[in-house]
Amino acid sequence: MKVLLVGYNGANNTGSEVRLIEIIKDVQEIMENAGVSGPFVEGLLNAGHLGGTVPLRMNDVGAMRPEVLPDGLWISDLSLVLSSQGFPTMLTTAAISLRVSRKILETLAR
Repeated sequence: MKVLLVGYNGANNTGSEVRLIEIIKDVQEIMENAGVSGPFVEGLLNAGHLGGTVPLRMNDVGAMRPEVLPDGLWISDLSLVLSSQGFPTMLTTAAISLRVSRKILETLAR
């Protein structure tokens, strides 16, 4: 099982980092109580743009989900965009998230 936690952790945002570490501990405790054993890997705190991490290809746009992802895993952030846009991208992120959430609902309704 893999759990991906994503949130804003910009430069000098120590409050966000502290909160993210607390959430990681909470999730690990929940998983252990549910019988899920480790290893638990915290991963990487990243304050940069993850653009292009899992970009949408032409064949993926209709589903709004890269086909390389495992079943049940969806992404709805700027990692779907090929590269950083170089300007505030909150509206782009919101639009992507809205479209992805609609596709998730369509998938669940089947």
